[in-house]
Amino acid sequence: MVAAATASVAQTAVCEKSLTENENKFRCNNHKKKKGSLNTEIIAKSKKRLKPSNSSPVNDKKDRTGSTTQLDDFVGAGLDNLGNTCYMNSILQCLIHTCNLIEKLSLHKKSLGYQPGHNDDGKCILCCLYNLAKCSQKLSGSHFEPKGIHSKIPDIAKKFLPGRQEDAHEFLRLLLDSLDVMASKQDKESEQGKRIVNDTFGGKISTQVTCTNCGTKSGVTDPIQDLSLEIDSEKISTIEDALEHFTESETLDGENKYSCEKCKEKTVAQKQIRIHDLPPVLVVQLKRFQLYKKVSKRIPFLESLEVDCAEAVNSNDETKLSAVSTNELKLSTERSSKRKSVEELDSTSGKVRVNCELYGIVVHSGFSRNGGHYFCYLKRGGSWYRFDDSIVSKTTWDAVKSEEAYILFYKTNHGR
Repeated sequence: MVAAATASVAQTAVCEKSLTENENKFRCNNHKKKKGSLNTEIIAKSKKRLKPSNSSPVNDKKDRTGSTTQLDDFVGAGLDNLGNTCYMNSILQCLIHTCNLIEKLSLHKKSLGYQPGHNDDGKCILCCLYNLAKCSQKLSGSHFEPKGIHSKIPDIAKKFLPGRQEDAHEFLRLLLDSLDVMASKQDKESEQGKRIVNDTFGGKISTQVTCTNCGTKSGVTDPIQDLSLEIDSEKISTIEDALEHFTESETLDGENKYSCEKCKEKTVAQKQIRIHDLPPVLVVQLKRFQLYKKVSKRIPFLESLEVDCAEAVNSNDETKLSAVSTNELKLSTERSSKRKSVEELDSTSGKVRVNCELYGIVVHSGFSRNGGHYFCYLKRGGSWYRFDDSIVSKTTWDAVKSEEAYILFYKTNHGR
């Protein structure tokens, strides 16, 4: 039985290449899953190391809410560890369960992926990630080796070494950059195709500086693909605290004085970062890793986060901005009476409430970025699942919220 399971696992390694002309009719020509053999054998073999006591393995169809036709619900397959690649597996699971991204990759596949000669060399990372998602859908309840993406790590992250533990967030950033570059090169005639990454993860922040001497304001807007939030402070105990700390005003004084063009001298100024635009998928990184230590403390989070964005429309505002919209993020929360409520926003500003729904969490277990283990949780069809390399286990929200989250994935209602 074990030998048969091993052979079956090996066969799944090439399933990413076995797509028919119609993407909705995915077929793995090299793999035929045997009922009650592969998944049961592997879970039984590995559960001592990976399976949490309060979770249950996805062994049968009754436990699975996955579907090959509904991206929001499919659970998907586990990904085998190819040698300290848990950082890669965790990020890949979160990406292939990001419906907005997979839908856009599907459009790329339709426009270019089926053209003769496209990706004959296997270098199209867009097709590779899309094929990985389709393979995961087909083999939901089983597991396979993600060799397609793994073979491209030297191109995605040139400084990563084979067999060495790497940082999951760094891999995410490099992978998104690679997808963005590939889309810009290949989808030259399609503006939508070129914006696959930006239309999913792309947001904007504005940095505004106000001179305390003359009141002149200046600023710039920068694109972002995630928010990196400080948590190493006694004042920060929740996600809301971390976001508030990110947007709070900072005094520029001493060596950091502001060179005011109007005053023609260096002056004391107030600097503030604001959220200018939220993307359809908001990625939040909690900065746990420092130079010589890891910040190991639990930052409580909820399944939803409501954010109020207010756009200033007062034409008399004497701001001097470089193409900056002064959208201001305000957090409405019952956790602290110190935070401003929606009613306290300027009456001259337009307001929109953005509801962010948590659907993915990456967790690092260990004491430093150079060691330990990564796994992730994903919400599928109203239930939470733990993805720990090849093992996929159904779990509870109580188990999820007890973890020390490292990266959180939120769906917002800002569609593009």
